[in-house]
Amino acid sequence: MTIIKGISVDSGNTYGRRRIHVELIKLGYDVGLYKTINFMEKLNIRAIRLKKRHYYPTSGKEHKYEPNL
Repeated sequence: MTIIKGISVDSGNTYGRRRIHVELIKLGYDVGLYKTINFMEKLNIRAIRLKKRHYYPTSGKEHKYEPNL
């Protein structure tokens, strides 16, 4: 469980269950995906997803209002 916590901290808490599972296998641990999920739930580890900023193409310009015909 300490290794899972270390992997999460090293990744900046961006790794989810699949990536942490792959890292554990690379380190030589024989742990299944569901066991990894259980350990992450016990440690209260969740992946932080980055949100894409919204782009407004006409920002900074005043809107022109047309009369309602």
